[in-house]
Amino acid sequence: MTGKSILLLMAMLLTHPVQASMSGSWSKDSVGGHVDVGRQPLTSQALRPSGFVPVNATATRIHWQISLLNAPPAELKIQLCHSQSCEQLHGLSGEFTPQVPWPASDTYYFVYTVNTKGQLRPPLRVIRNMLTLNYKTK
Repeated sequence: MTGKSILLLMAMLLTHPVQASMSGSWSKDSVGGHVDVGRQPLTSQALRPSGFVPVNATATRIHWQISLLNAPPAELKIQLCHSQSCEQLHGLSGEFTPQVPWPASDTYYFVYTVNTKGQLRPPLRVIRNMLTLNYKTK
């Protein structure tokens, strides 16, 4: 490549606008766990992206799906958490848009609690936790 070609290539690269944002998604699932006594939290295994996610990426949409061995207990409370906060989930599946920025590259986990006293019959048995997170960078 000649010096003139290199200068022309550099000028083209410098005059083209840099892409301001990038979007992507990641999905992860884990096996669940079980709890036999009410008011004892069950925390799922950590869910984190397996590939590269930019540190400045924030979640734009979060989808979850949970499979239980039995019907959910009446007093079941499910939260999706990351290092900075938690969100109350309504139902075994759904989606939401975080109201404040959630870091897309963070580690996520589900927390299950059955708000009753004593032995749970049948026990709460979580078979699978699934999370899909859509994100974009600014």
